[in-house]
Amino acid sequence: MMHSIDIPQANALETVRQVVHAVDLGVRRLEALADYTGYSLRHAGYRLHAARILGLVRLDGEEASITALGERLLCVAPQSEKERAVFYDAIAGSAVIQLLVPDLLSLVPPDSEAIAERLFHQTKLGKATSSRRAGGLLAWRRYVYGNVTPERQRRQGRKHQEDEKTQGVQLSLF
Repeated sequence: MMHSIDIPQANALETVRQVVHAVDLGVRRLEALADYTGYSLRHAGYRLHAARILGLVRLDGEEASITALGERLLCVAPQSEKERAVFYDAIAGSAVIQLLVPDLLSLVPPDSEAIAERLFHQTKLGKATSSRRAGGLLAWRRYVYGNVTPERQRRQGRKHQEDEKTQGVQLSLF
């Protein structure tokens, strides 16, 4: 049975990156990470352990240090295709993720309920906590695949409609 600390609870990979960046700058203890990032101690801990699970940092007692994969992450622009590729590699290479949700990055991923059931049965998490963490893992998947937000989808839909209105219309420059 896995420990609850080994099941990621940070929903946004962007916040995990911020913790990795702080560790790279020499902020190595949880209390200092909370102060530096402005996250509560509890949320800084969630993000630090997510970074550990993803292989971006290593913990030696209470001291965090950056790994080669963490350095690779920080060498690419935030919210870029390259960043998503590094996070993809981190998720795919995570022993914890591969043990619990090996199909998280597959073409047809499991749904939230299926992931929550796996977490509930393989850990000491309650049903509600398992559901929340399943949602977080699916948020990671959406991020690495670059899924668009509903607002961006609406804007793209409007642009597509505008493009359709001008299809077949010949415009003269003279």
